[in-house]
Amino acid sequence: MSNNRKRKALDDPVCILCGLSEDDEFKYGEMMMDAESEIAAHYYCLILSSGLWQKAKENEGLIGFRPEDIIKEVSRAYRLTCSFCKERGASIGCDIKSCRKIFHLPCALKNSCLLQFYGNYPSYCEQHRPQQAVGNSTVLNEAQQCIMCFDDIVPEATFCNLCTPCCFHWFHRHCLQKLALNFGLYFFRCPACNNKVDFQNEMLCMGIHIPQRDASWELEENAYEDLLQQYEHCDLEHCLCTHGRNFGSSKGRWKLVRCHCCGSAGAHVACARLRRKNDDWCCNDCQLFTPNQRKSTAIPKNSTPDEKSTQENEQTPRQTLDQQQVAEMNGCSTTDSETQEHVEIDDDLHWNRYRLRERRKD
Repeated sequence: MSNNRKRKALDDPVCILCGLSEDDEFKYGEMMMDAESEIAAHYYCLILSSGLWQKAKENEGLIGFRPEDIIKEVSRAYRLTCSFCKERGASIGCDIKSCRKIFHLPCALKNSCLLQFYGNYPSYCEQHRPQQAVGNSTVLNEAQQCIMCFDDIVPEATFCNLCTPCCFHWFHRHCLQKLALNFGLYFFRCPACNNKVDFQNEMLCMGIHIPQRDASWELEENAYEDLLQQYEHCDLEHCLCTHGRNFGSSKGRWKLVRCHCCGSAGAHVACARLRRKNDDWCCNDCQLFTPNQRKSTAIPKNSTPDEKSTQENEQTPRQTLDQQQVAEMNGCSTTDSETQEHVEIDDDLHWNRYRLRERRKD
């Protein structure tokens, strides 16, 4: 082995309880290390050790396990021999009082021992582990597939296969454990029927570790950053703004409003012909399903014929205006060097002049 590999092996933290440096959260839990005492241990090795208890706060030592208590547990385990590998340092014992089997965490995983992650965190050897009580119905005996990995699964109550108590579907143990680590306590449900209470209780009894934390997608940094972005583009066929469809002001006629139904389409206040700036606007796609959503175009039932004709004229889309009227409305003398505030003032002035000329013609 090269010098670089030797140096890397020496720098890797080694679990003081099982003697492994492997950092595999699926098998052994997170590798944790105390900066003051420089003691490293797997999370599962800490909580499953028979003679180790949390006597401090969560932010002290290793998640509440004091360094001096860990050293005492290592001394106790050194006097015990593992029932499987015959090596010293076994710290996990079978919870049955009449059973004298003691084992390391890696040995327990290799020999199908059941480790429970709730209450006092009891452990059971392969002979005394709890068994699933499944019936003899035709549904349970039919050949099935694990709907998580789509591999064939034998419908038998073994250590590697688990049956759900809610819908009687069979799953691989490692598939359910991966699901629990990703989903966390709140989101972990039956993949087949979405049951939560009965499913979680049964999985805890069968040795599935359900961490009390948020789901993995909730812990990602800036996971929902895209939801904070607002749509800013005028989607009407004929945009009247001479500054472009992407131009939007904080107020005035060129303020961009979004469809209040879907939020994925936008339009300028002037282009959408909104009489009031606080009116809701509905895009063409949403109007096909909700034709009465656009409040600004509604005509009161009790209005007079003159008022109706006036409102109908106002409802005429601005897209029907010719290019000369649009130029007069927006003002052709506006330069790119003018500030946004001046642009809004000039636009409003031209728009008011245009509406006065139209009313005089009528």
